[in-house]
Amino acid sequence: MVWKDSSGCSPCPSGFICKGLSNPARPCPAGTYNPLVSAVFEDSCIDCPAGSYSGEGSISCTYCPAGFKCLVNNTVESCEPGTYSALAQMDCKPCPDGFVCESPDLPPQKCAPGYVANNESIICEPCRAGTYSFNNTCIACRNGTYSSKGSIVCTTCPDGHSCADKINPLKCLKGTYAASDQMTCEGCPLGHSCEVDGLSYPTRCSNGTYQNKVNKTSCYLCPADYSCINNIEEPVKCSDGMYSLLGMIECLVCPAGFSCLKINGVQTISACQMGWYSPESVNECINCTKGHFCPSTGLSTPYMCPSGWYADDVGFQQCRPCPKGHACYNAIDSPVECQAGFYSAFVGQTNCAVCPLGFYSVSNGSEQCLSCPTGHKCPFPDKPPQKCGEGQPGYFSNGTVCILCYEGHFCPSSVIKPISCPLGTYANSKGSVLCELCPSGYYCFNATEDPKPCDEGSFSTAGSIFCQMRYAQGYLLNKILLYDVPTRVFPGRNKKIAANPLPNSKAVRRNVVFNIACVHLLLC
Repeated sequence: MVWKDSSGCSPCPSGFICKGLSNPARPCPAGTYNPLVSAVFEDSCIDCPAGSYSGEGSISCTYCPAGFKCLVNNTVESCEPGTYSALAQMDCKPCPDGFVCESPDLPPQKCAPGYVANNESIICEPCRAGTYSFNNTCIACRNGTYSSKGSIVCTTCPDGHSCADKINPLKCLKGTYAASDQMTCEGCPLGHSCEVDGLSYPTRCSNGTYQNKVNKTSCYLCPADYSCINNIEEPVKCSDGMYSLLGMIECLVCPAGFSCLKINGVQTISACQMGWYSPESVNECINCTKGHFCPSTGLSTPYMCPSGWYADDVGFQQCRPCPKGHACYNAIDSPVECQAGFYSAFVGQTNCAVCPLGFYSVSNGSEQCLSCPTGHKCPFPDKPPQKCGEGQPGYFSNGTVCILCYEGHFCPSSVIKPISCPLGTYANSKGSVLCELCPSGYYCFNATEDPKPCDEGSFSTAGSIFCQMRYAQGYLLNKILLYDVPTRVFPGRNKKIAANPLPNSKAVRRNVVFNIACVHLLLC
């Protein structure tokens, strides 16, 4: 198609369309283009592709330049700050997180570690102190850490420091502490000490020390006579019978044999001296009690005085023996003098003995009783002797009373003791003045009995103690009539007679003859 202008007809130029000869050539509208000549149809003007633009009568489209956006109305505008566009981009894009767009025609630039884009995404700014950058964002440091400006990580708060502001670690002062990763310094707890600045952990009070307050720089020694089992509490005073020395954990039982006292404010443990003792769990030594003695140091219990010894006061180191002439009925009292009629012949006696029959004492404190003199009677041990009747035959003094002379004895005078009847005589009643001669034809083996007649076929002379009979030439059998009780015969020569009854025997009255001697030329 051509169109006619003043110079004549010409082909319809590129960028235009020509509808008829009478119509002037019409340019393609902005945003379209026509690269052909002689175009006559409307659709010969082709829309510019996305990311490009054109003015009227354009034979081609121009790519939207970097840093600009191409609007629908075919206008081109510069990208706003914080946005960008590449060549042939229709619109501007916001700068992505963590990137900056310093110039809209340049691609976004990633911020260096520790930096993030400002609000306009134009420049990278460092993360402020107390934060760190992660995934293009500044994040606050967690408690117990800190950071300086532009940090990519937070640093753990060092031992012995606080990081309350998360910026500058501050050293903990005496009386406080902070472990690693702590936000603030803490007061030194009960039972601990914090002696220096910058402690990471408090020091536990050692055994025998305590601290019952917080924020303290030292522990206190447990005082003497107190226990510090729980080192976070006030010391507890030892109970009676217990003790402790300076710096001990607990109270101990005061050992037996020792005193546990404070002297001038100082706890002392001393062995009890002689004359003193102390059982376990008693603070003071005790005077050795009456009736006891304490012979050495360090005794836990006193020794009881043995029988016949005494300690009549406290503090005895040795008991004393009860002296002669005295009795010690118990160990706690002083010796008591024996009364008249009593005596004590040895030391260490617990009782006075009454004077035996035939003895007496008329004064107190006697060590021996006096023998009742011959011819006297002493019926009362505490009274003087009394004379028996003068020339009173048939009587004698047994030391207590004057009594009839015994059977088998004779008493020619009361001032001498009874005299045994000689062999071959007898006195078969009390009070005899003399003994009777055994008559012939009888024998008197027992001087207390009546003479006994010889058996038939035997004989005796006056004063015999047995009867005789001739048995065979050269032999002599002696026969004796003994007790009227069953007896046992003991054969053999020169055997004495035993009056032991035979088993299961019955008493019968009979004369028994025993062989007591066989004589044949002086040898049986």
